[in-house]
Amino acid sequence: MVGSQPTQTTGSASSMERISQMLEQLTSQSLATQQSITDLAGKVDNLAEQAKRDKTLWEADQHNLAILTEDFNRFAGEVREDTDLVNRSLQHIQKDLNQNTKTMKQNAETVKQHAEILSLTRVTIDEQTRHLDDHDAKMHDQQNASFFGSKNSLEKLEEVKEK
Repeated sequence: MVGSQPTQTTGSASSMERISQMLEQLTSQSLATQQSITDLAGKVDNLAEQAKRDKTLWEADQHNLAILTEDFNRFAGEVREDTDLVNRSLQHIQKDLNQNTKTMKQNAETVKQHAEILSLTRVTIDEQTRHLDDHDAKMHDQQNASFFGSKNSLEKLEEVKEK
């Protein structure tokens, strides 16, 4: 039996050594796993902080989007109102323009008629002026004839008296 014990001790020492190596490996792996877990926990904390900042930014963006949407809708409403006002003004201007165009055409026709009347009046006045000039010339000739006739008659009368 003495011989068999050293074999067990040798076998036992070898098992112990293997167990010790395995324990060292497990401890090393456990430390590495703990380090990985610690690293991952740090990354998770960083991601949680980043997510918190991103959420804060997202909420601010949503708030700004709501303000911009409200401003845009108000502006779009004002543009619609202004467009309606401009369209109504343009319709009124077009109506006035159409009326003014009609009035101007009527006025142009009236001016044309007046020009024709003036032209005819001018022709009539020119004819009357020529007629009056002719009549005046005849009257002048008659006055001259009458004057010279009277003068001749007076001279003849004086001649007769002298005789």
